[in-house]
Amino acid sequence: ALLTEIFSPSGYLAAGGGGDFVLGNTDVYQSLHDDLGDRRFAELDRPPAVAVNFIVEDLVCGGGPLRVVLGTQKDKQEPPALYDEPQGSKDSVLCPLPAGSVIVRDLRAWHGGTPNALPFTRYMPNAEFVDAEWKKKVCRSGTYLDPCARRLPKSAYSRLSERGQALASGIVEPTGELELTSPEESTRWLAPEFPQLNR
Repeated sequence: ALLTEIFSPSGYLAAGGGGDFVLGNTDVYQSLHDDLGDRRFAELDRPPAVAVNFIVEDLVCGGGPLRVVLGTQKDKQEPPALYDEPQGSKDSVLCPLPAGSVIVRDLRAWHGGTPNALPFTRYMPNAEFVDAEWKKKVCRSGTYLDPCARRLPKSAYSRLSERGQALASGIVEPTGELELTSPEESTRWLAPEFPQLNR
């Protein structure tokens, strides 16, 4: 219901997903940035795209929470460099949050990672959605957030609800090319030492 309200009246489509992580024992901030890379989007009345971040474990304020600077989705300026960033921006963290929470975030808003004092990695996967009008501009362009790029495995698509399938129909890869054939393949991209870094 919230996404329907955000993208009213044109509707919305799934465009992919991703997420971020903060390694344990990290003592630095990530520089503020927006996810669209073009401040001209700030001129739009409605967000062209949003991310829904999933909190998969209880998130405490010392565990690398996301920070989002309120109101910056309409700011036409680039975010400040980390060394020029006011303390108020560094303190605009979204925490504590219990596992199962979601963060619905306008991709134009300035945001960044924060230090993680815990000894383990904080993971935050997301799903990304675009205004249906976006499809007319970028379908099959190969650009970020292309709602027609084939990036969702057919097996994952088949597990979605009817509504989910309708939203993701443009990004499902129908040939099976993206399917995993073994559990080992799901971690094939990891550097061998990465799983041992934390946890």
